[in-house]
Formats: sequence, structure tokens, C-alpha cells
Amino acid sequence: MRDVRSSGAAVTGAQSPSLTEFLSARLDEDEADARAVLDADDAYMPPDIIASPRRILVVDPVRVLADVEAKRAIIEWHDGEHICDNEPCAVFRGLASVYHDHPDFDPGWLT
Repeated sequence: MRDVRSSGAAVTGAQSPSLTEFLSARLDEDEADARAVLDADDAYMPPDIIASPRRILVVDPVRVLADVEAKRAIIEWHDGEHICDNEPCAVFRGLASVYHDHPDFDPGWLT
């Protein structure tokens, strides 16, 4: 399985992504999938999306794009002046927790 980081490039090797890299990559995937649904012919939806828990992309891709934009704003705010009391940041852990079933998710991020 390929891991797409915020740069959009596939990453190879055994290096695990940081929580921020993981979250950014998942948001990139959500955005790309939602845009694919918006761009798709109404008569055709990618079967891998329809048959997955990511069905919300088919039902409301515009909401998915708004969610991605909001989460990116939170990440940007945290990368600025914000200082977290713990590492990894509790806010990032909460945002990433919805991707707990992704193969690159580190269960240690939940603690």
C-alpha cells in the first residue's frame, strides 16, 4: 500500500510517518477522493469508494472538502504560535483518531 505524504509523493522504506505527516496524508487522500467523486460521471462511482466505509464521499463530497479545509486550518494554526502541553498534540491525536483503521496509524497516538 502506498503512503502519500502532504507533498503528494509516495514514500518508500520502513520509516513511520509522524502524526502530522500521517494526518496531512489522510487529508490529501480525503480531498482527492472527494474531488474524484465530484468530477465523476453521475452514472459511475469508483467501486472502491462505494464499497468502503468512506461512502460519505459519495453522499456528500462537498462536506468532506469543507471538513478537510477545517482540519488543515487547525494544523496550520498549531504549526504557528500554538504550543501544546504534550507531544503528540492532543488535538492532532483527536483529528487522526478517525483514521485508526489505516495501516499506517500508530495506536500509540491514542494514549
